[in-house]
Amino acid sequence: MDNPKYNVKLKEIIEKFNLKILHEPENIDQIDVCQNDINRPGIQFAGFYEYFDPRRIQIVGYTENSYALSKNDNERDEIFKEYMSKKPVAVVYARDLHPAPECIKYAKEFGIPVLESTEPTSDFMAALISFLNVSLAPRTTMHGVLIEIYGEGVLLLGNSGVGKSETAIELVKRGHRLIADDAVEIKRVSSTTLIGTAPEVIRHFIELRGIGIVDVRHIFGMGAVKVTEKIDLVINLEPWIDGK
Repeated sequence: MDNPKYNVKLKEIIEKFNLKILHEPENIDQIDVCQNDINRPGIQFAGFYEYFDPRRIQIVGYTENSYALSKNDNERDEIFKEYMSKKPVAVVYARDLHPAPECIKYAKEFGIPVLESTEPTSDFMAALISFLNVSLAPRTTMHGVLIEIYGEGVLLLGNSGVGKSETAIELVKRGHRLIADDAVEIKRVSSTTLIGTAPEVIRHFIELRGIGIVDVRHIFGMGAVKVTEKIDLVINLEPWIDGK
């Protein structure tokens, strides 16, 4: 799933996963990641670049690192010179592996961030892909209310004034949780999963006709609110019409 409209700062990924910076280019604060796929560059180290996408974060594990280190100095120099010249957005060495000197040499020449993770390669890849799928997910904002009822995310839709917020506050009073009122930001994090949240400026607030804006977290406590929830059910509220 390619989502060039959305991006996440590389610095945010570094902080999120507690990555050690082995080489930090001057422009690291401006580097954006816009591709939620990742790449293990074993086949690139072997010289094949036909389908190489430099927008993907590159993950070097034990196999790729061992292959590079098995080469003589001249071969290794050529491997990293060609690899870094393709300008990958970032290279991460997993499981506390240390890059060959040639990697850092050409990372400096071409301005490529080189990072290090203490996590096993597969664990780091799974966590990173999950994070990128959420951060770069296609999204839209809908007028509605999202609440959690017995662990299920329920999205209430309907015209203004139909009673969405009033329904939500009554559910909160009964022990259920508010995620978003009025504006619900919905992300498609996979082909079968939608995640809803509230814009930060209105998070944990609900607007009731005749009363005004209510701070749900302040009145009902932290247990009455939640930041995000998967959308499991959508209910469209309509005014009652006898005989319909």
